[in-house]
Amino acid sequence: MDGLLYNQLGINMEHPFVTIVILNWNGYRHLDRLLPSLEKQCYPRDRYEILFADNASTDESVEYVKNNFPNIRIEELGKNFGFAGGNNLAVERAHGTLIAFLNNDTEADPDWLVELVRAHQQYPKALLSSQAYQFSNRDVSANSLTKLTAWGIPVNVNVFKPRSMIQPKICRTFYADAAGMLISRAIFTKLKGFDTKYFAYEEEKDLSWRAWLSGYPSYWVPKSVYYHKGGATLGQHSPEATYLLWRNGLYNMVKYLSGKRLFSSLVLHFFYSVTSFMVFFLPKRKWGLLKAMLKAYATAIFEAPRLFRERHQCKKRIYQDKDFLSMGLTLSLIESLRLVFQFLARRKNHINSQSVE
Repeated sequence: MDGLLYNQLGINMEHPFVTIVILNWNGYRHLDRLLPSLEKQCYPRDRYEILFADNASTDESVEYVKNNFPNIRIEELGKNFGFAGGNNLAVERAHGTLIAFLNNDTEADPDWLVELVRAHQQYPKALLSSQAYQFSNRDVSANSLTKLTAWGIPVNVNVFKPRSMIQPKICRTFYADAAGMLISRAIFTKLKGFDTKYFAYEEEKDLSWRAWLSGYPSYWVPKSVYYHKGGATLGQHSPEATYLLWRNGLYNMVKYLSGKRLFSSLVLHFFYSVTSFMVFFLPKRKWGLLKAMLKAYATAIFEAPRLFRERHQCKKRIYQDKDFLSMGLTLSLIESLRLVFQFLARRKNHINSQSVE
């Protein structure tokens, strides 16, 4: 590849080869938007591969890729290993020394990978998170900069903000969203990848939290853009998704919060759960979601001995809770509540604007 092109992209000619991992399970309906966008990346095509890892889909996904994208490498995993296990297996079979994860219900901007690579050269030991916008409304933010609430749940702070309000500067984030993320393969392997006990949801928060405590920070790269449908596999408010979200969130809290912060966060998390059900689910009589929440708490209590054993593996913490506070990555109760009310206001305005259209 011509050295001038590398210089124009701001990339070192000796930069490692990148594997873009697309984990798929019955995602045929998304691939006609995703895969062409990856073939059109501005990053030199001989410096990255696209690895399509299939979790035993029963739709036409694999045949579609075989017939239409001969340059994409397909790995049929044989069964559904979930998000965590499937991605771990894909990384084992990757050729790149850098791994870029991207969900199958997305579409990437042409500069998506270039911007991640540039950021990696600036922060080679970091987990790097892209900026997502809504798939159907591309001027409205989805996944982005994240912080930790007082009830122990990391959240995106820019959801429903217009693109014009998203600041363009790279900065620290509490976790790197695996829907669009880049990480050194060596660091991913050292951290032992995603925790397969999670199956799906919250596993990137677990990985990022573990990484922070081991000295590997997370940074948000707002110029690395993709568009995300979200909730396309299990559904945004399905009982299965709700169970996994609540259970895995509780797992993370018990494993990584310090003792004093853990107690207060668990108390607040219970009130957060009750309020979430009362506001979002009770008016629609979604009793299955209440059952899913209660099941998540029961599972976390049952798994507590194992989770506390895993806590002891994080005794030597490079970053402490106080460090996250000083970096502005954790929020007080007042700040957390303010964030919630701001989110609800933006959400209401967004819904109203959609109904008007």
